[in-house]
Amino acid sequence: PAAELAVSCNLRQSQALNLALEELYALKDAVLALETYDCLAVRLDMVAANLGEITGVSTSAEVLNDIFGRFCIGK
Repeated sequence: PAAELAVSCNLRQSQALNLALEELYALKDAVLALETYDCLAVRLDMVAANLGEITGVSTSAEVLNDIFGRFCIGK
């Protein structure tokens, strides 16, 4: 049911979610534009920071290390 999917958040959380979503769209565009991995990492870091504001946990470095640790990125 839709009621189970409802999420209650305050204004700060709503703004952080919107910023994270905007960054995700920008990240998608950057991936399609074949931007460098460090540019993509900056966008991903911003997404993680915005989501961390909601959860109260700052895990942006952990998220990046986990994601990029799974891929072989040549220089």
